[in-house]
Amino acid sequence: MKILIADDHALFRDSLRSLLEAHGIEVVGEAKNGREAVELARRLNIPVATDLRGLIEDPRLDLVIDDRLTAVRGRRPEIEYDLVTVNDLSAGLAQRPDAVIVATGATQRLPDIPGVKLPHVSTTVDMLMGRTAPGRRVVIVDEEGYFAAPTTADFLAERGAQVTIVCRYFMVGEDIDEGTRSDLYARLFSRGVTLQPMTRAIEILPHCVRTRHTFSNAEGVVEADSVVIAFGGKADDALLRELEGKVAELKVIGDAYSPRRVHDAILDGTRVARAL
Repeated sequence: MKILIADDHALFRDSLRSLLEAHGIEVVGEAKNGREAVELARRLNIPVATDLRGLIEDPRLDLVIDDRLTAVRGRRPEIEYDLVTVNDLSAGLAQRPDAVIVATGATQRLPDIPGVKLPHVSTTVDMLMGRTAPGRRVVIVDEEGYFAAPTTADFLAERGAQVTIVCRYFMVGEDIDEGTRSDLYARLFSRGVTLQPMTRAIEILPHCVRTRHTFSNAEGVVEADSVVIAFGGKADDALLRELEGKVAELKVIGDAYSPRRVHDAILDGTRVARAL
């Protein structure tokens, strides 16, 4: 299998490349946006199949839907693209599919922390997608223990924010493999990011976050203009429920089944494809 990685965050591309290559998958190139991905696929003469909905929702992309589809179809006419959303579900069912694979992903999970619904609080996805503008001092509350918090910290610190990651685990990014975590820490510390492991956020206030040490219970305060939540996701299975009983064969893969790691989603997709 050959993979072309397209993502606007260099650290994520590096991490994903390492993960794929560790599993024997060849990464033939990297692109930082949709336009580059299409052009690189054309130059390398490799087939590309992708669900474009996630890219289309990204406000930083400079191609609108019609332009993108025209460019892709003109250069690679053998690739079939069909964008189906919940809004035109009836049109999709009218095609009488033999099977439907639901890969609707996950929605962000919010913790039960007092103040989590204050206006200066957002999720890592909201921040990375540009839906929320960061303040000068940003506190990231991390419960996931994986890439979301540190990569968001890297993204914000690169743009001049003073970032602190508060994490209740022994270390930030505890579930990241040691080699990648070492490189990640080097990037974070070089950008002045502060890490506070073994620390829980117990309350979010308008200009600060109250914290408590995981073991000593000592309380503290971290000043913040913006608070970013990294608590993982919960399966977005609304479409799955709507399709039940309406198609002959219904499959669900990736985070729509249960939020996990990218390799789990790839394995899900591979197993379902082979079964069909």
